[in-house]
Amino acid sequence: MIGRRELVAVGSVLKPHGVKGEMNALVDIPDLDLSELPCVFFELDGLMVPFFVGAQRRRGAESVLVTIDGVDSEPRAADFAGLTIYVRKQDLPEDDDDDEGDGFYLADLIGYRVTADGMDVGTVEDFDDSTANVLMTVRADSGRTVNIPVADEFFTSVDPESGMIEMTLPEGLLDL
Repeated sequence: MIGRRELVAVGSVLKPHGVKGEMNALVDIPDLDLSELPCVFFELDGLMVPFFVGAQRRRGAESVLVTIDGVDSEPRAADFAGLTIYVRKQDLPEDDDDDEGDGFYLADLIGYRVTADGMDVGTVEDFDDSTANVLMTVRADSGRTVNIPVADEFFTSVDPESGMIEMTLPEGLLDL
């Protein structure tokens, strides 16, 4: 079974397109052709399930129309609406023109410890990108879950060697 740490979110399915199972999707990585990847993953009933992309065609800068093998009707395609599209990190193409060259994704932060204003907050469990404001789900040692907006101004430092994230958060945010 593939774990979420091995995957990276690359987009989401918006809605069905037509009656033969085609889906309108947003892809966050420019020029990524999902049909050239071995498979994509969707989270269904808490499990990461692989699917094969039959075809993809561009529909603008970020929007694409995709078909998934075995999905051949509008009702079946509607089951995927709103789902995040994941791919294995190792399947992503290398970008030779990338000046930053770090290939670091939000999913890479899962498992990191978070401190805010000198206090231990907990461990990053997941990211919710279902809305315009991406939220980082952090579980405290007590079991309490805290959602922290992923905003550049909140991050003081991220240390991949120690697996630590230091943040400066607005007063009261952790009490929500």
